[in-house]
Amino acid sequence: MTHLLKIVGLILSNFYNNLIDELRKKLEQAKKVVLVGSGMYPYSLFDMFKRHPDKSYFGIEISPQKTKLAKLITSKTPAKDNIIYYTENAFTFDYSEFDQDDMIFISCDVDSKPTIEQIIKTSGAQFWICA
Repeated sequence: MTHLLKIVGLILSNFYNNLIDELRKKLEQAKKVVLVGSGMYPYSLFDMFKRHPDKSYFGIEISPQKTKLAKLITSKTPAKDNIIYYTENAFTFDYSEFDQDDMIFISCDVDSKPTIEQIIKTSGAQFWICA
C-alpha cells in the first residue's frame, strides 16, 4: 500500500509540475491578463505585474466598494498605469476584448460555471480557475 501511495504521489506531482509549466508558457505569451473577482486588494494582479510588467491587466469585481478601494490602492503602486478595473457582474460581462492569446483567471470566490459560460459565449480567451 505504501508503494502504491508513493507512485500516486509521483504521478500527481508530475501532473502538477506539467500544469504549472504550461501555465507559465501561456502567461508568457499572453498580452492581456484578467482576474475575475479581483477584490479590494488584487495581490495576484500585483504579483503578475511584478513578474510580467509588459502586459495589460484587468480586474473584474462586482462590488463597487471593493473596486473603489482596489483603484485607490493600485494608484499608489508601480502598476498604476497597467491595471484597469471594471465594476461588473462576471456572469454578464462582455469578454470580447480578450482573445485566444489572453488569459482569464477566475477567483475561487466566483461561481465559475456561469462565468465560464459567459467567457466562452463572448470571447476566445483561455480561462483558469484559481484555487
